Amino acid sequence: MPAQKATTLPVEIWLACWTLCTLQQLRRVSLVCKLFRSLALPRLFREQTLNVSALAWGLGKDNWMDRVRHLHRTAVRLDRLAEGPFPSFVHTWTVTLSRWLMPLSRSHPDIENIHLFDTLNARVLRTFVATLDNYRNLLSLHIELATIDAPLREALESLSKLKELRLRNCHIDDAAGGGLAVDTLEIFQCSADEPIRLASRDTLRILSVNGPAVSSVIAGFGLHVFTKLVSLSVHGMHGTRKGQELFQFLSQCPQLQSLSIESFSGSLPIVTSPTIPLLCNLTGPPAVVQLLTPGRPLATVVILGAPRRDSLRSFCTDISRGTVPLQSLTWPFQHPQFDFLESFMLSSSSTSAPPVFDFLAALSSFFPELKELSLKFPGHMAFRCGGVFHGVSESAPIVVDRRTLVLDDDKAFTGLSLTDDDVSVEPERDDAPSAPIIVKEHINPKPSSSDQEQPVPPFFVSTMEHVLNLIIDDFVSLPPKIEVFRAEEVGSELPPANQHKVLTALVPLYAHLREIQLDARDTSWTRNGDSWARDVAGRREVVKIVPGEKSGEEL
Repeated sequence: MPAQKATTLPVEIWLACWTLCTLQQLRRVSLVCKLFRSLALPRLFREQTLNVSALAWGLGKDNWMDRVRHLHRTAVRLDRLAEGPFPSFVHTWTVTLSRWLMPLSRSHPDIENIHLFDTLNARVLRTFVATLDNYRNLLSLHIELATIDAPLREALESLSKLKELRLRNCHIDDAAGGGLAVDTLEIFQCSADEPIRLASRDTLRILSVNGPAVSSVIAGFGLHVFTKLVSLSVHGMHGTRKGQELFQFLSQCPQLQSLSIESFSGSLPIVTSPTIPLLCNLTGPPAVVQLLTPGRPLATVVILGAPRRDSLRSFCTDISRGTVPLQSLTWPFQHPQFDFLESFMLSSSSTSAPPVFDFLAALSSFFPELKELSLKFPGHMAFRCGGVFHGVSESAPIVVDRRTLVLDDDKAFTGLSLTDDDVSVEPERDDAPSAPIIVKEHINPKPSSSDQEQPVPPFFVSTMEHVLNLIIDDFVSLPPKIEVFRAEEVGSELPPANQHKVLTALVPLYAHLREIQLDARDTSWTRNGDSWARDVAGRREVVKIVPGEKSGEEL
C-alpha cells in the first residue's frame, strides 16, 4: 500500500531546517503564520545586539538625521523588547553604549538639533538599566563604553542565571558588593578607583584582565583561595611590585590549568613547584615560560617574543623539563632579537648558523612528541618617511544645519523594510567545492654530505619562504609525529601555487599531518582522505596530490 502522506511536519524537522537560515531569512519565515512565528521567535531573540557608539562614530551634517532616526528606532525597540515574553528568550546580549566625555552638541556646533541624539542616548541608557532585570534567562552579557554605577550593578546582581560577563572600555564606579556568581569574567581596558569585586571566587572559572585595572581586580579578591579558577589571562603587568602581586595571586589558584601573561616587565620572583601544579597551557614572554615550565604538566606553550639567541639551547632545555612531553608549541621570530636579514646574509663560509636554523635543527631532539607547531615571522619592517605638515589655516565661517526631526514612537517603523537597520545580513557564500586542483607530489633527494651546509637565501625570498624551503629540502626536519603545522608572516601572503608546493612536499614526509596553515588569514588546509581543502574568499578550494617525480624547485 502506498505510504500515507503526513498531514503535519514535525516541529523538530522545521527547527533542523531553520538552523541553516540566516537571521534575516528567519524573520521572513516568522511572518508566514502564527505557528512559524511561535517557533522562530525564541531563536530570533536568543542573541541581541545594541550599539549606540557605532551611530555616533562618523556622525556629520550629511548623515545625522538618519542616525537620529536609527537611534530612535533602537530606543523604541528596547522599550518593546522588555514587554511580553521576549526578555525570557534572550540568552546573549552585546551592548555598546556611548560613554563620551561631553555631549555631541559641544563637538558638533554646526548641527543645531544634534541634542536629539544626546537625548535619545540618555533614554537608551535609562531603559537598558531599568529593564535589565527582566532578562531572567540571560547567560552572557557583553557591555562596552559604559559606567558600572550602583543602579547597573544592582541590575547585574538580579541576573541569577548569568554565567559570562565581559566589560570593555568601561569605568567601574561601583566595585563593591558580594560578587556575581559568574563562571567567566573579562575586564578589557577598564578603569576603577578602588578594588574591584565583581565576581565570586567560589564560582569563577575563567578570568581575563587587560589594562590598568589588573591591580584593582587582584586587590578586590584579597588573599582568598580560588577553588574553581582554571584559566587566567592578564595583560599589563609592569614593574616589580605588580609582578609580586601577580605571583602572589597565582599561589591562590591551585586548580589553574591555563595561564596567559602578556607584556610582563620587572624582576621575576622565585616560584616553588607547589604553585599552580596543574598548569598545562602557558602563554607568556620567554622569561615567564622558562620560569614556570619545569616540573609542571605543560602540554601547550605559546611564546610571546623570541628568546635570546645566545641562550636558545638552555631555553629549549628548560621548557622540555615539564612532567609531560610538550604537545603544542608557538614560536615567534621577532625584531630586534632576531635580525633575519643580517643573519641570512652571512657568507657561506661563516660558522655561525642563523637562529632560525639553530632552532629548527634542535626542534626534534628537544620535543620529539610535538604534534602542533606554529612559527610566526616578523615580515619586513615598514618605514614611513617624509610627509608634509600643512599647518592650520584660518577656519571658514561655520554654516549651521538648522533642520529638525519630529520623533513619534508610534510611527518609528512606518515605511521601514525588512532590511533596514538589519545587522544580521550575511554575505552569500558558495559552499560547493570547486573541481579539485591536481598537483604532483614534490620529492627531493636526500642532500648529500657536501650539501649539508645551510643554503643562503636570495635577498628577495621572505623569511618564511626560506624556512619552508629548508624543511622541504630536508635540511631541517619537523618532529616525526607532527599533526598541525602553521607558518605565518606579518604583511606577507604566500601565493596559492606556492602553498600547493608546500602541501605536496610535506604530506609525503609527515604521515600524521592533518592541518597546515601558510598565511596570516586563519585559512588552514585540512586533510580529507587523499585531498586537502581550505575555505578562502567564500569558496572551498580543494587540492588532490598524485605521485610525482623528484624535483629541486624552490618556492
